[in-house]
Amino acid sequence: MKFRKIFLMCLSVYAALGISSVSPSVFAEENETAEKPLTIETSPNIEIDQAKVDAFISRARDVIQTEKHEQMKSRTLANTSDEIINYNFVDDDNISYFYESNKDEDYLFVTEVPIEDISPDQDINPNKDSILGNEQHEFAPTAVGNLPDGIGGKATVVSSTGGVLSTLITTATESQMNVPANITAYIYAGFTGGKSTSSTSAVEADLGLQYSTAYGRAKWKPAYLFYFNGHNDPINYPADSKMDFNQLYNQVQYQNGFVPGTNVTQWVYRNYSDANVTNAVRLKQSGTAICADMNCSKPTPTQMISILEIAKRNVTSINSFKLLATLCDYKVNGSLVTPASGAIYAKFSSIKVDDVAVNPSTTTVEDRAKVTISGNSATIDVNSSKY
Repeated sequence: MKFRKIFLMCLSVYAALGISSVSPSVFAEENETAEKPLTIETSPNIEIDQAKVDAFISRARDVIQTEKHEQMKSRTLANTSDEIINYNFVDDDNISYFYESNKDEDYLFVTEVPIEDISPDQDINPNKDSILGNEQHEFAPTAVGNLPDGIGGKATVVSSTGGVLSTLITTATESQMNVPANITAYIYAGFTGGKSTSSTSAVEADLGLQYSTAYGRAKWKPAYLFYFNGHNDPINYPADSKMDFNQLYNQVQYQNGFVPGTNVTQWVYRNYSDANVTNAVRLKQSGTAICADMNCSKPTPTQMISILEIAKRNVTSINSFKLLATLCDYKVNGSLVTPASGAIYAKFSSIKVDDVAVNPSTTTVEDRAKVTISGNSATIDVNSSKY
């Protein structure tokens, strides 16, 4: 790994990063991040474009100051200097820029996003379902009472026009969980949609939380998985591919995560744009983290905001949003080693699409699980011993 310390990075051209022309930061006079030391770490297998790094740093600092301003305005936090804000941007070349701002310092990690081919029999279409997996993410027809590659429950919000799904997730406490060795637990939302290329191609997005006890600390970590299929993808992805952010986040936000049994507010944007970014898939999460920094050198519960943006995804259509709690099979080289079992719980409340309350469909998927719909809330109880 390469390390260097800097105290201020100059502004460069946003276009180099796949970001449109620069909008001056309205919070420049109160930009705390520019006054703190910044550590930059780069993966040894990529060549860094300094102009792109400079552009990202400027963008990250604007995003961070906007979040701080919004929280001060809504009185969410009296002192935003105590919180953590993580901002992750993936550019057109599959390069990930991860920026963390905490009370004492800022940190930037630059690496390449893992991309894997999908076999031809794993095409994505609206009639197939998905589930975050331990080793690989497979797609298979969903039968009543069954999820592929594991067990769990699923609620669906039917929407043909929605742009943003928001919900308050109550995560499972340690006592509400039973996760056997090699089995992985997830609580997540997402969508099934499409984007326009020379031919319409499908997009499947799983965006949420993964349970982890690594480093002796229980936490819910951000977890992201995207699939794209079709031909002539303008962003240079393989015709059938997936972007695996679970591998990526093991390298960066690896020790920190959200406190089990607490609330995490989540927003899923299928086609996000602002003054500097267009047509991005965006995930934003806000809750209480177990530590005050990603290395957990300060193990104090701290407010954390985590944001992911993937440039120019151009998801122009949507079939539905989804809400799931799952336990995934353990596979090695595609072969089942340990079938999923155990228990997990999640509640999705205040479910909204484009800031309007919506009720999930009463047609649910239950595989060793019970899904209860009540107004614009859904509770998912997964338990292989009970159901």
